[in-house]
Amino acid sequence: MYKRQLYGCETSTKENVFSIVEKCNLKNYFENFPKNLNTELSDLGNGVSGGQAQVIAFLRALIGEKELLIFDEATSNVDMKTRQLIFEVIEKNYFSKTILIVSHSDEKLPFINKTIQL
Repeated sequence: MYKRQLYGCETSTKENVFSIVEKCNLKNYFENFPKNLNTELSDLGNGVSGGQAQVIAFLRALIGEKELLIFDEATSNVDMKTRQLIFEVIEKNYFSKTILIVSHSDEKLPFINKTIQL
């Protein structure tokens, strides 16, 4: 799984993935996989739920040095606890980045400084 996280991130390493998982407090989340972060995923992501795929995509977005992070419906398939955890990670660790969150939810997030409602 960590190999998929590194795809397209030439400067990142396996250690970067594990470090981000630790920082995001998601280590326990991956204990449900047969080999934790060493689990091999199929090209189509078979065997991964929608929520698991979103958490994997969220972590992948955090790998590398990016100034702009875009999360499009990043929490639509995760439970409330995981959703809250994802937003806490963004608020605590990525406040200096430009972050665009696209959501159908009208929930006001405390770390958002500008909201555009369409």
